[in-house]
Amino acid sequence: MNARKLLLGSSRLCLVPVFLLVSSVAMAGTSTLWLDELDWSGMRQGYGNPQVRQSVMGRTLTVAGHAFARGIGTHATSSLVLDLRGKAVQLEALVGVDDEPKTYPGSVEFLVLGDGKTLWKSGVMKGGNAAKPVNVDLNGVKSLELRVTDDGYTVVKRKKLAVGESFGEASLMSMRRHSASVVALEDSEVLAISRHSLIALQHEDITLFALLMMNIARELARRLKFTDDVLLHYLDPDPKN
Repeated sequence: MNARKLLLGSSRLCLVPVFLLVSSVAMAGTSTLWLDELDWSGMRQGYGNPQVRQSVMGRTLTVAGHAFARGIGTHATSSLVLDLRGKAVQLEALVGVDDEPKTYPGSVEFLVLGDGKTLWKSGVMKGGNAAKPVNVDLNGVKSLELRVTDDGYTVVKRKKLAVGESFGEASLMSMRRHSASVVALEDSEVLAISRHSLIALQHEDITLFALLMMNIARELARRLKFTDDVLLHYLDPDPKN
C-alpha cells in the first residue's frame, strides 16, 4: 500500500461539548424561571444526555476561561422544545462552547426559535470565544425551541497517514457505516479491500486471511488505546494521579 500524506478526518462534527447557559425566562406576572430547574430529559442531542449545572463531562461549565455556576451542558447537535402557552415575556441567556474539547475543538451555532420561526442566532461560535448574550422577546410565543447545530461542515483533522498505514478497518469489520473520510494531499496509490473481498479471501487462502485479520486487530487495538487515553484525559479530574 502506498498511501502518502493522506489526511484522515471527519466530514461533520457532531459531538462538540458545548454548554447552554440560560439565565432565566421572565413569565407573565413578573415571575422568573431558571431553565436549569426544568426537566431536560426530553432534550434530543447527538450523544449522551444533557447535564444540569455542569459540562457533559461532569465538570464546571467554563467558557473562555470563565466559570458558570448555572446552566446546561450538552452536545451539538441538540434541541429542546418548551411549551410556553404564550405566558413568557423574555428570554435572557449566555451561550458558548465549553473549554473541554481542547484536543478536537469544533464550531457550533445556537438558535432560538419561537413557533417555528428563528428569533435569534449566535452565528458560528468556536472554542475560546467569549459567551454571547441572548435577549429575546417572547411575548405571544407558544412554543420555544433552543437548538444547537454543528455548523454543518466542520472538518476535524485527525492525522496524516504515512506509507503503509491504513484506515477504514472499523467499517470493514462492522455492518455499520462510519463518518471518517480521507483526503489525498498528493497523487497516491491505495489498496482497497471490500467486505466481499475479505470474505472471499477466507475461502481462497485461510492463512493469508488469518494474517490480515491479525494485523487489522492490532491496528484496531492501537486505536482503541489512543481513544482510551483521550477519554481519560477528559474524565480524570486530576490527570497527575
